[in-house]
Amino acid sequence: MKYFCVITMLGIFMLCFFSPAVAVAEQPAKDYLTGSLDLLVNSALIAYNCEDCVKFYEYFAKQMEPITAEQYFKAVYIKGYKKNFGDFISKVLLPEESSFDPDFPMLVYMAQFSDCPKVKITVNFTKEYDNYRINRIEFDKVLIDEGK
Repeated sequence: MKYFCVITMLGIFMLCFFSPAVAVAEQPAKDYLTGSLDLLVNSALIAYNCEDCVKFYEYFAKQMEPITAEQYFKAVYIKGYKKNFGDFISKVLLPEESSFDPDFPMLVYMAQFSDCPKVKITVNFTKEYDNYRINRIEFDKVLIDEGK
């Protein structure tokens, strides 16, 4: 009886620690990952609309410090993107174009801006001290086929 208990406990131990479910449980769930990263993107886009450089770069990775200057923000995001696209209005995640790799996630959205109906937003992330940080935000105008 004593050996039966020991073998049973050993079997349960091995089942728990060598089960494929454990490997899956160690990685963040896709929905949780997407939701938490989406909060960072929303904060940055609100700051973009307000032209608030400090808030915009608040969730950027430390390695991106060279481009987190107000001069760069004004040149690229205000005089570049905002001049061409206007204010951000709404976005829809494109899961088929996004990457949910927990080490280097990337979210891609189709967005609407006040002066441009279709803009693709690509946001790359990196991990910094076990927290996700924005690495890059890029806006690309989607050319609309005039023949349709």
